[in-house]
Amino acid sequence: MTNKDNIVSAIKALRHQLTSEGALVQMIRNVTLTNKLSAIDDMCSLALKYMICGYEHKAARCYLYASILSKQILASSFVSVTFSITKEQAKQARQVAVVGDFNNWNKNSNIMIKTYKGFETTIKLECGKTYEFKYVLNNDTWITPPSYKTVYDGYNGKNAVVKV
Repeated sequence: MTNKDNIVSAIKALRHQLTSEGALVQMIRNVTLTNKLSAIDDMCSLALKYMICGYEHKAARCYLYASILSKQILASSFVSVTFSITKEQAKQARQVAVVGDFNNWNKNSNIMIKTYKGFETTIKLECGKTYEFKYVLNNDTWITPPSYKTVYDGYNGKNAVVKV
């Protein structure tokens, strides 16, 4: 048996898994994170085998499913968190930024949008982590929002804490 015959055999053995797009998508929805990572690997391997055998359209479909799995993993690992500060807390600032360990304390990374209530911005943060942050007014005044749990910041001040 040649190498190409072995690949064709493997494809035939796995073909039943790809009989219907709907069944495969349903299978993708029901697998755990560990299994999704394994399935991405399997789909890419299968796509390569299809390419070698000249089944480009099937290879493309395998890569599509691997892409769907990747997006599901990313979507389930992050959540949108909205940071906001009232006009009173912003003390008539023209610009407010939220800085923290999620953006390496960079004052230019997350500039907040001015609203009628104050300022706000939404950031995607990884689930299961605790983040420290502050607000920076007019690029020079650092403040800790009063409505959050705080921790010592190492500079005789406090950082606000949000757990995602």
